[in-house]
Amino acid sequence: MIKAIGGGAQDIMRMLRVQRHDFLNHLQVVMGYVQIGRGERALDYIKDYIAILTKEGFLVNLASPELALHLLLFAQEARDRGILCRLEVPAPLPEGNYDFDPVLDGLLLLRQWIWPVLAEIPAESRCLTIGVTGGQTGPEVSVEWAMLQQEPMNNICHLIKRQTELAAVMEFTGGMARLVLPIPNRGDS
Repeated sequence: MIKAIGGGAQDIMRMLRVQRHDFLNHLQVVMGYVQIGRGERALDYIKDYIAILTKEGFLVNLASPELALHLLLFAQEARDRGILCRLEVPAPLPEGNYDFDPVLDGLLLLRQWIWPVLAEIPAESRCLTIGVTGGQTGPEVSVEWAMLQQEPMNNICHLIKRQTELAAVMEFTGGMARLVLPIPNRGDS
């Protein structure tokens, strides 16, 4: 299954190396604040970092380890391409018997398609926000990015709908595109 979602052992080890490097950088920032006598600033920095780790904790504790791994690899691929990427998982998903496979398939299609689109965006506007929320009508995965044209985004949404049978929705507001992939219950899909 790991290979199927684009996460071979090399990808996972690369992601772990990057996370370790980032963690060491955070420790060095805290140490620097302490060394120059800015203990309050060090505490604020630690609190901010704890908030980030708490959000990511919800991600790694998702009911689907495959979905969590896929989202982490998606975010890492964006960062490797110089794209600012935020993962937002504000709370655990509600209890349920979810079918994550069509969502994984939809995210794979999006990952194959999104990089050339983002390459057309000015570098300072290249960002992705990947979220997993309870949603208004049920749990969902959403991916949001800056856009130049609506048509390619509509095309990928239709492709995802055809190939996964998900009720995917593409939203456009203020120069941003947002793809919403509802997470179906087993038996709904």
